Amino acid sequence: MTKARDNKRALRKYFRGLRRDLPVSEKHQAAINIAQQLLTLPGYEKAKHIGVYSALAEEASLDVFSELAWEDGKSLYLPVINQSSENNQMDFQAWFPEAELHSSALGISEPKPSLNSSNFERELTQLDLILLPLVAYDKSGHRLGMGAGFYDRYLEKKQANNSTLIGIAFSCQETQELPRDDWDKNLHILVNEKNILYFD
Repeated sequence: MTKARDNKRALRKYFRGLRRDLPVSEKHQAAINIAQQLLTLPGYEKAKHIGVYSALAEEASLDVFSELAWEDGKSLYLPVINQSSENNQMDFQAWFPEAELHSSALGISEPKPSLNSSNFERELTQLDLILLPLVAYDKSGHRLGMGAGFYDRYLEKKQANNSTLIGIAFSCQETQELPRDDWDKNLHILVNEKNILYFD
């Protein structure tokens, strides 16, 4: 277990360095390319509710995609970490154009908590696509995250079972094979600035 953890730690350091060193101009163009690729996915047209994320500076941005998705009438949702819950559970909160965001204790932009939790829970069952940030991915659809396990715990929930999981990354984040734990969830699709990968 310790060796696997050490391997993941080393991989995170390496791949975070790669994406951090990408020029700003390349990251901007990548965001445009990724948005265009996402719009061509077979499941996008039918999707009504899409989980997105607010990118950290080194992550592939979804800002361009989010604007286009709103124009298409899609409902978008951002991750919110409930720090008062056991294991800091993550949920998705509805996100609207021009909605006020605040910075969480983890430095991630989040929408303000829902005023109607019962409606929020019903909305969660309808997430058609979930777009996930990642540190690295391999050719089998395995994803290496930041290590906190927020997405892993969320994806164990019943309401995520029917969601299509789409990893978002730069092409430099691809590797041949990643170490994997039993609880890791495979991606269904990976979208980067160059192409779309589909996994079994």
